[in-house]
Amino acid sequence: MGKGEMGGGFVDELKQERMVTAIERTLRAIGTKDYETGIRQAGRFVEYAKDASAFAEGVLPSIQSIEGLRQEIDLKLQLPPEQEDLVLFIMEHFLQIMRVAIEMFADRAASGLPYPNAGRRPAFTASQNREIVADILKAFGEGLSIPVAKLRASKKYGCSKRSIDRLWANRASIPKEDLSVEIVIKRFLKEIDFSQGWPK
Repeated sequence: MGKGEMGGGFVDELKQERMVTAIERTLRAIGTKDYETGIRQAGRFVEYAKDASAFAEGVLPSIQSIEGLRQEIDLKLQLPPEQEDLVLFIMEHFLQIMRVAIEMFADRAASGLPYPNAGRRPAFTASQNREIVADILKAFGEGLSIPVAKLRASKKYGCSKRSIDRLWANRASIPKEDLSVEIVIKRFLKEIDFSQGWPK
């Protein structure tokens, strides 16, 4: 089956199933007993994020100036007296708190979440895999049989014939670009500059 054959969508069915399996595995890895429980917890987090976003949208227009900020605090920050010192401390040390919180979260994640590239590391990147497949097809076009072309590729790239056989059998699922945990994170963070105002 290809795209759309399962439910009329646009995602290749095999990749669709891999996506479903990946999400389910992730929810189980963070400690939820099943998919349904995990997705409910995720839903509560999304609702919290939406509430926080709605609050920010309501407040931001009023605090475009220092005077607006003073008025917003004076009129809308209704706190019991015993909590004022706590909120003041958080405001005065917000960046430091964020840094320590991130470090604590990272420590917890490092001890409880799977390490990138767990298991056997791929022998080649996606672009190298595509290059190997192209070499085999080129050799086949020049008159060699596929088995001989694969044997020649294994010698050229310094890997076993079995590795080439696996690569050839799964050539249709080779990603169109090189991806890794580090590459994906860098894509998200490339526009963020922590050098200004970040606590040293």
